[in-house]
Amino acid sequence: MLHGQYKFYNRLTGENKLHFLRLVRDHYEYFDFIPRKIKLTRERKTIISSAAAQRVLRFPPESLTFWTRIIIYSADCESKITGQRHQGEVNPGLRTIVFGWTGVRRGLHRDEDGLNLLLHEFAHALWLEHKLTSHRYSVLDPYWVSEFERLAFEEMKQLQADKGHFFRRYAFGNMEEFFAVAVGAARAIGN
Repeated sequence: MLHGQYKFYNRLTGENKLHFLRLVRDHYEYFDFIPRKIKLTRERKTIISSAAAQRVLRFPPESLTFWTRIIIYSADCESKITGQRHQGEVNPGLRTIVFGWTGVRRGLHRDEDGLNLLLHEFAHALWLEHKLTSHRYSVLDPYWVSEFERLAFEEMKQLQADKGHFFRRYAFGNMEEFFAVAVGAARAIGN
């Protein structure tokens, strides 16, 4: 399945492909996948597990272990926190990552523009995991997080009024959103 449908996997070299497949298997077995008004197939679990593996391929082995559940809705989901409808969300209180399958499908083949919902929400999960667990283990290097925050804060101030910016407008709302959008933009340009 990955050969035909997951472009990221096809671009990896031999040893990286093997490491990636192990990560896919580990996420597939680790997460408690909970379907809501959707049939949870092996293919859907594999696609979600592949995005998790892609996001942490070069990260420490503990990455994403703070999260225990993934809830999948057939379409957008209503946030219990905000009461608004979202394509996905990350809930640290419940240690849960939530996806609407419609948004997942829409974003699967959109690596070129940074709108891949799975990668976006897993970036949120990594950021929050770093903030919540840095006293026990490091997901992100603290020095680079500090540098990112310093530079991002300046960028957010300067670019908030720039309607033609290549970042989506809501990226400027807070540091967490800026990080997730920046990670998606970096992926879109091949970094």
